[in-house]
Amino acid sequence: MTLALDHVALRCGDLNAGANTFARETGLALAPGGKHPRMGTHNRLLFTGGDTYLELISIDPTAANPEEPRWFGLDDVLPDAAPTLSFWVLRVTDLDAALSIARDHGLDLGAPLALSRGTLNWRLAVRQDGNLPLGGCAPVLIEWPEGVHPTQTMAETGVTVSRLEVRHPDASSILAACTALGGLPDTVYVDNGGPEISVTLRKSSGQDVVIRSQGGIRQ
Repeated sequence: MTLALDHVALRCGDLNAGANTFARETGLALAPGGKHPRMGTHNRLLFTGGDTYLELISIDPTAANPEEPRWFGLDDVLPDAAPTLSFWVLRVTDLDAALSIARDHGLDLGAPLALSRGTLNWRLAVRQDGNLPLGGCAPVLIEWPEGVHPTQTMAETGVTVSRLEVRHPDASSILAACTALGGLPDTVYVDNGGPEISVTLRKSSGQDVVIRSQGGIRQ
């Protein structure tokens, strides 16, 4: 089992307004993403080097309401909510085994949900109640079983994730589960405190953009 940082995600109330706010505050333009009909959501994306990316996700107002709670707690996001860093996603090679190991270490990260769009096929851990594990401080797990990853078709941006910090009063459970799954990626740090998530994006100019779940965006 190995762990790799797949992507970090921000939620917002309106995708177009959120993308405009993100561009204004960071100087970074988000590319078109896609729709998730089962969950009634859609997204925009930013390539952050290698096989990682940043996602902005919101409820799709043109989609039918799903029969189940929307993933990532999006049912609780207000229509005018600004982009907020909300969760982080780790890539695993065997989602079923990873979820079992996490449960053995006290973390219920949900159950596998199989999804597809175009040439993309993936499996994602989703809780039945739609809520994020530990409010977004515990990782969401994803598996890309067909060997095709969305970053393979994303345009170069010169942006990289230089650091992802997660602070939570129950950091020991997150660390224990991640250690059992192969250890945290080099750019990810988990410690006591918070709860809070922060990600540092480094532009090609060397300038850093820091996005916090509590406190917004600063350069």
